[in-house]
Amino acid sequence: MKAKITCPECGKETEVQTPKNGCLPFAKCANCGKLIQAEPPSCCVVCSYSDGKCEVSAVKGLTKVSDKNICEACE
Repeated sequence: MKAKITCPECGKETEVQTPKNGCLPFAKCANCGKLIQAEPPSCCVVCSYSDGKCEVSAVKGLTKVSDKNICEACE
């Protein structure tokens, strides 16, 4: 699955590939080169900076920090 994240530095969108088995903790902006990191307490830049959620956080019942690295903000 792909997602578009908005860079907090320059405001441009960057398309990223989301992993199927974990959150995406950081991504590099294609426009300004800034390393975009998830906003705490989230573990995922897709959940922090896009209008959607990552694939993993969409799985029902996985909302706490676990062996799959899912945080409460990614529910």
